[in-house]
Amino acid sequence: MGFCLNYLFIAEIGELIQVTVNRIITRFSFLLILLALTNSCTDYEKLQFNFEKVSESVNGVLISVSLTGDAEIVCDGEIKYKDRTLKKFKLKSFDFANPFKLAIDYSDFPDLAVELATDFVLNHSPKLKVLITNKEKEFYKTSSISLQPKVPPIATGIKLRTKKIAARIPVGFSQALDDAQSYLDINDIIVDDYKLKQIATVALLIKNNSKILFSVVPADVVIPVYKDLMHIRASVLVDDVKHNPFLLLYPSLDNNYYEGPNLYQLAKKYYSDGETPKGFRIKPYKDKYILERDFETADLKGDYDLYLSVADDDNNFFFYNLGMLIFDNVAPRFEEWDFGEYNFGGNELYEGKVYLDYKVAGNRNPYDVIFSGKVFGDVKKIYVNFRRVEFKTNKDLLFTQKIYIYKGYKDIYIRLIDNVGNIGDYVLPVIAPE
Repeated sequence: MGFCLNYLFIAEIGELIQVTVNRIITRFSFLLILLALTNSCTDYEKLQFNFEKVSESVNGVLISVSLTGDAEIVCDGEIKYKDRTLKKFKLKSFDFANPFKLAIDYSDFPDLAVELATDFVLNHSPKLKVLITNKEKEFYKTSSISLQPKVPPIATGIKLRTKKIAARIPVGFSQALDDAQSYLDINDIIVDDYKLKQIATVALLIKNNSKILFSVVPADVVIPVYKDLMHIRASVLVDDVKHNPFLLLYPSLDNNYYEGPNLYQLAKKYYSDGETPKGFRIKPYKDKYILERDFETADLKGDYDLYLSVADDDNNFFFYNLGMLIFDNVAPRFEEWDFGEYNFGGNELYEGKVYLDYKVAGNRNPYDVIFSGKVFGDVKKIYVNFRRVEFKTNKDLLFTQKIYIYKGYKDIYIRLIDNVGNIGDYVLPVIAPE
């Protein structure tokens, strides 16, 4: 009996201890959860968001974003211009050593081009809004970045007067003017003619993601080609000279012969030196001005464009591509060509090329040396061993010429003449087996 009482007492004590332990565990777990929540909130409070504008232009902006703190968190980010979302991204903490770079290209939003251009030109201090939140929406962080790109000065009333240069026309400028005027009217914004054209210009730069207005030579205009031209005088009419206009002759993009300073470097040298180059002058003409410059052209090769540059007080440059001409001071080129390995390059407009394949027949004396080839560019005449070869420049027809030689070594003479008289002479050695 005493044993049973003792057993019951011990059992009750054990049950009491178990209940007490369970209560302690429950309370401890609650405290841990509460502590975790408290630490989580504390971690959010300690998080630091850093936003920095790395670079910008009227074409876009590069932003550096970083998140630092003790908590490892993945955040959702969004960048807005007014009510328009420009970019969404994800951001992790602990990436402070490598800030996240966000590039925003305004040309991705062509419907915003006029609005952005207006804000830039009229200095409305536009801002980009950066929003950061975690997935659970437990915290929310915002910041703003001011946009202050350098707006290029422009020239108005531009007219190329030199008939020896094929005039280029800007693409889409009239429509850009209409779009700009419509936006200004809707928003009751009044600007002068200069600001209107500046807004239209910047809007086009934004849409085309370009630093120079895109322009073309009309299809019905013949681009002049010159050989042995010693100099040319360029003449351009403009409304005013308040932005220090200047004329430059610079190689086109596909000119493979030029190895010199780029267009920006040439303009910077002129504006920084403050000296008027020889042959450049500005003359009043009625209520406008004529810009003239004499260019030495004897050593120029290939396609060239005539540029009008303008600059503000901070040497912020802008360029207009006004016209094009070609200096064909390049003799036609000859290159060997093997069947099955055909390849060619270069500007075929002013550089003629002839590709030849030659074979030596065996077991015959004299040997038949058979030449065949294709002609590209402005080649007008071909001579093989002083005999003229007939051909067509449709890039499809192979021409052939048969030469008889005896065993041993023989030089084959090739002469190429282009449309303006440039001559290319080549010697092709052929060895016939003994």
